[in-house]
Amino acid sequence: MQENRARSVCKLAVAVALAGSVGPVCAQTIEELVVTAEKRESSAQTTAISMKVVGDEELANAGVTELASITNIAPTVNVAQNNDNTLITIRGVSSRDYTETGDPAVAVNIDNFYFQDSLGLNAALFDVQRIEVLRGPQGTLYGRNATAGALNITTNKPGQELAGKVAVEFGDYGTRKGEGAVDVPLAQNLSLRLAGMIKQSDGYRDNGAGGHGDEDDSKGFRAHLAWDATDRFSALLTYELVDIGGVGAAPKGVLYEQVNSDGTLQLGDDLEWQLNREGERDIEQESLRVALNYDFDALSIIYSGGVRNQDYLRSNDQDGGTLLDYSWVQDGESTAQNHEVRFISDFDGMVNFQAGAFYFKNDGDKSNAYFRLYGLLPDNAPYDFYTFLYQTENESSAVFGQLSFQLTDDLEYEIGARYTKDKKAQTGMFDQGAGYLTDLDYAYDGSKVTWHTGVNWDVSDDLFLYAKIDRGYKAGGFKNDAEYNPEEITAYEVGSKSQFMDNTLQLNSSLYYYDYTDLQVLQTDPVSGVARTYNAGAATIYGAELEMLFLPTEYDSIDVSLAYVSAEYDEFCTVTADSCPAESDFSGNKLPQAPEISAILGYSHDFPLASGMITARLQTRFQDESYFTFNNRKTEWQDAYTKTDVLLTYRSDELPISVTGYVRNLENEAILTMSEEAGYMGGYLVQYAAPRMYGLRMDYEF
Repeated sequence: MQENRARSVCKLAVAVALAGSVGPVCAQTIEELVVTAEKRESSAQTTAISMKVVGDEELANAGVTELASITNIAPTVNVAQNNDNTLITIRGVSSRDYTETGDPAVAVNIDNFYFQDSLGLNAALFDVQRIEVLRGPQGTLYGRNATAGALNITTNKPGQELAGKVAVEFGDYGTRKGEGAVDVPLAQNLSLRLAGMIKQSDGYRDNGAGGHGDEDDSKGFRAHLAWDATDRFSALLTYELVDIGGVGAAPKGVLYEQVNSDGTLQLGDDLEWQLNREGERDIEQESLRVALNYDFDALSIIYSGGVRNQDYLRSNDQDGGTLLDYSWVQDGESTAQNHEVRFISDFDGMVNFQAGAFYFKNDGDKSNAYFRLYGLLPDNAPYDFYTFLYQTENESSAVFGQLSFQLTDDLEYEIGARYTKDKKAQTGMFDQGAGYLTDLDYAYDGSKVTWHTGVNWDVSDDLFLYAKIDRGYKAGGFKNDAEYNPEEITAYEVGSKSQFMDNTLQLNSSLYYYDYTDLQVLQTDPVSGVARTYNAGAATIYGAELEMLFLPTEYDSIDVSLAYVSAEYDEFCTVTADSCPAESDFSGNKLPQAPEISAILGYSHDFPLASGMITARLQTRFQDESYFTFNNRKTEWQDAYTKTDVLLTYRSDELPISVTGYVRNLENEAILTMSEEAGYMGGYLVQYAAPRMYGLRMDYEF
């Protein structure tokens, strides 16, 4: 997906040739990418992490405007949506617990600020410089809750000259998007960048009285203030405000009698079904972040931290339009803070290091939820079957360090460790159908050591090899009166990163094996709807990945990403017994959202014109069949599918504009993002990804 970076060096040569000069000699090569995957700048091709790195132009081409669409660029990443909660899986490792006491398996960071809460995580991404998808446990430098990997989102920072950009987009289903950013120099070494976005759509679903499912009305604003005080000291202050509105996701109910003889669901129309009531969401996230950097030449001290307030009020039809009239309502407030101090060396000698300390705290001042049924009381007043009135506190602190030893000019050895202390507490009241409120007071206190060791070999300027072992973990806790232990992964991985043919062909590959123990598995009672988290015994995951970028001519680009994953439970009994009953033994089942084969294929071709360039791009994603739950039933299953996008972009050489027309999901596949049993409504609830869409995007830079 880096073809646009490489192609840019050819534009001037092509323009001169078309103007009548000598024929174009276009030395198109793949540009080096600088990343911060190891929390210090390094070349992507010499960083011992299997990763996918995508810049702003490639993100726009791939339609990555929110976290749910990250699957367009990374085949081993799967994203599920449960109402407005975003559940991310990498290499078959995920977390299904999206409640206030649950922890993610993927560490999501925006400008090095850690996001814990899955609610509202799928907010629109705007003014993004690049996204780094790190595959595999990142337990030493990123800490807890990075057992699957990490997503690093880096936004554009202020420039030293007055400049900016504006983009507008229009599409079917009433899609209207606007985005803009401007750099404003305020004084010598002091500059400001303002960025904003607005995203609106009329929704993909027609739900009758339930309005239009997936209707969106989101807005975002960000201000960066950068101060390069001296050659050694710099500071960045960031304010960000995101408001997520609209109807939100709309689940569809499928009754038990609508199950086919082969176990699959009779899904029916994926664009139109009746709901009893309209969903609502009002999620506001306000952040203030600070980054400080002091460079002593051989040593840098970096602080990054901040605070994020979130207020939310949301509701949705919870029976999917069946004869019953259930609703799920959430109302909450939380404040999260992150603080990290890192010391990074840059010595000329044999040894270098990175060390630091991290602190995280999330105060859920209010986390109320109501499972309501309408039609029992006079005047259709709601009857609260279940009521949860919670205050939740989540705290984590850590110290870490990583050493690198330059054994020879080409061979490096790394070793690192991290100690983390976790605390969780929850107080409040609940009613799970008893008809009265009961006090609760839960607490969890635990600690873990994670570590990393590896060898890196610069075989040549064009070949880099690595082998490593990583230990990662996800914190323990409690859920609805059931306590669970931390889960752990020991990951073994070897990989290569290479370039050939004068740097016009890039091949990266990795092989990995995971020893996965005490998996945290969310189990929902289909009759009561009450969920609890338990520890499964063990699982084994292994797989392979291959990524290729090839520039066969100055006008062509081919990118391929292939992934194979085998992810199965070795031991998993849902009851405690000396001998596990067959109906409770899920050993041998596949882990949720772990398709064996995934692939992304892309091809781009440039058509030079006298006034600019037209680029045609075709990209398609194939995903093998997968399950949404550990039960491995066809009722909670997504069949194999392909999803193809077609784009046509015109870039002017005379004006700083580009125009892109696109069709996404050309096949119009009805792709599920959720399917789970809901016995209280007599069947299953499913949720869909976006249908086929077409639109036009216009970009202007100044």
